[in-house]
Amino acid sequence: MKEAEDYYTIKSLYAPVLASTCRKRGYAYNLCMTKEAFQYLLVIVLLTMITVSFGALSFDLINVYFPDIAGNACSYDGCTGSINGSLAVLIIAFPVFVKLWQIIQRDIVADKEKANLRVRTVLLYLAIFISGIVLIADLITLVSGWLNGSLTAQFIFKVIIVMAVAGMTFSYFRNELKQSSGSTRRLIGWTSIVLAVLAVVIGVWTSAPWEAHARKIDQMRIDNLQMIQSQIVSIFWTSKARLPMSLGELTDSVSGFTAPRDPETNLPYEYKLTGARSFSLCAVFTIETKGPSKNTRAIPAGTNSMDTWFHGAGKSCFERTIDPDIYLPKIR
Repeated sequence: MKEAEDYYTIKSLYAPVLASTCRKRGYAYNLCMTKEAFQYLLVIVLLTMITVSFGALSFDLINVYFPDIAGNACSYDGCTGSINGSLAVLIIAFPVFVKLWQIIQRDIVADKEKANLRVRTVLLYLAIFISGIVLIADLITLVSGWLNGSLTAQFIFKVIIVMAVAGMTFSYFRNELKQSSGSTRRLIGWTSIVLAVLAVVIGVWTSAPWEAHARKIDQMRIDNLQMIQSQIVSIFWTSKARLPMSLGELTDSVSGFTAPRDPETNLPYEYKLTGARSFSLCAVFTIETKGPSKNTRAIPAGTNSMDTWFHGAGKSCFERTIDPDIYLPKIR
């Protein structure tokens, strides 16, 4: 009697097809419900991760290959850090999403009743709702950009990317809910796979992970040169009103400062005194700087911008001239 009562409770509160399916397969209802809910919830989470990462990766690639001087340029490393983060998510999450969705579709083919599960309907409607909101917001952004005079190639490409991702998501899951012909869904599915693979390939080529170690070593060289420059200008010049004849003069037993050396060769960096208030610092770099080759943006006073440290592969020198009105020597 209690078993019959439980059955009708399930039937009234949840999808009856799920209850019958679980009973046919000999599963406890709660276990079966948990499995289906977990699968579709994981699909939504993975889909969110993939779309956000794909959008971020696409935006970074657009910034690299279609720079806009009025917008935010890529940083010193050419957006490599951001690109690598998006690539890591796509490389792991996308295959898991595709495999999980194949498992779900295979279960539906084997048991047509599963296409009517309430948990499936709710979560698919959630995906449609989110993609619809994104589409509307994208159109608003497009109109706002036109009104603000921001319709550059970079801006338009970014709007197209967002519209394409949201539009394909909306169309795919709408057809999935309607259980319409699978040809449209297959077309969208294969298009998504091709776009994801293409984005990953371009992203890997742009990021060049085979250069990552050399890039880190070059960054250490830049950090060392910045440290030496700071010691020359902020400490030595302001204290003695002159520039050092060599880097050896920067050695300070009290503060413990010693001019750093090249992290790979352990050789001292080249320092040249080119005038009473000017000098140059040189280092040998492994690879060329990524990012804009020329700074077109204002650099706030008091900052140590990476825009002044762009370099090519091989020996690069950085010329510096001290303005005595800015860096005043201390009066003794």
